[in-house]
Amino acid sequence: SEMCIRDRLGRDRQMQMMLSGIAHEVRNPLGGMELFCGLLREDLEAEGSPMAREHLDKVGKVERELGYLSKVVTDFLDFARHNPLETERFSASEFADEVEMLLYGPVADEGCTLTTEVDEGVELTADRERLRRAVINIVRNAYQACGEGGHLVLRVLERGDERVIELEDDGPGVPEDKVAELLTPFYTTKEKGSGLGLALTQKIVEQHGGEMAMVSTVGEGTTVRFTLPFDPDTQQSLSLIHI
Repeated sequence: SEMCIRDRLGRDRQMQMMLSGIAHEVRNPLGGMELFCGLLREDLEAEGSPMAREHLDKVGKVERELGYLSKVVTDFLDFARHNPLETERFSASEFADEVEMLLYGPVADEGCTLTTEVDEGVELTADRERLRRAVINIVRNAYQACGEGGHLVLRVLERGDERVIELEDDGPGVPEDKVAELLTPFYTTKEKGSGLGLALTQKIVEQHGGEMAMVSTVGEGTTVRFTLPFDPDTQQSLSLIHI
């Protein structure tokens, strides 16, 4: 009913405001801690003694934890914001190459491979930066799930007035009853993480007027699919690579 929808929208708005408030409150002291860690690092590097080197190792650990916390804050703010899309038209193969280039190191570190399959001349219309973030989220999720020896394939397909971005992996797969949970905000199977990765990804796809689907078979792998509208009247992007 209309009242139920209004209530839900009101609750969503409240949650978004609360998330945004918490994230801003955390961001300020976080910035201070990062600054003082940097100063402490400089002092210890200047000292150069064996004891200082031991302390530097501890500073490095603190910096890594602060980096993780900073990412959680960014996820919270992105989830809470309602910024309008900056839509442009761009080459799908260039976009896939960007993603591959940005993730080459982390994918290789996990012992996985990532290949791209994009038909020549296919274009996308989207907020390039936001869509790249959504694709990076699903690739990251896939290589972390696959681990050593995993194979990932990123495809962009043309289907009439729609474009399909598909990521297929040969990892452990997800049981059917867990698929919906993975798309729920704040649900996470990881020891560290905001639990917003896939929920934020779905939100980005829906902001584009598209749909996100996840099909998985335990023991065989998972395919995540974005189906996005394509608007040929959108202004073509002039710059080639946006990183």
